[in-house]
Amino acid sequence: MIVATSSRPSTNLRRIFSRLQLAILFVMPGMLFGQGYFGTLSGNITDPSGAIVPGAKVTLVDQQKGYEFAS
Repeated sequence: MIVATSSRPSTNLRRIFSRLQLAILFVMPGMLFGQGYFGTLSGNITDPSGAIVPGAKVTLVDQQKGYEFAS
């Protein structure tokens, strides 16, 4: 009995690997983007009389993750 060999398994493996790379390429940016801090904060710093405090510095703190953002 003669059995013919074929390169099909390596071709199929190459195709699977290529599709896996494409899937990773499209999924990873969304996962990484979700890990960032993005947003804006606006407003005025006022003293007890309601007057705006010029040059006030603000620090935002995420106590759970330990991040600080200073302006």
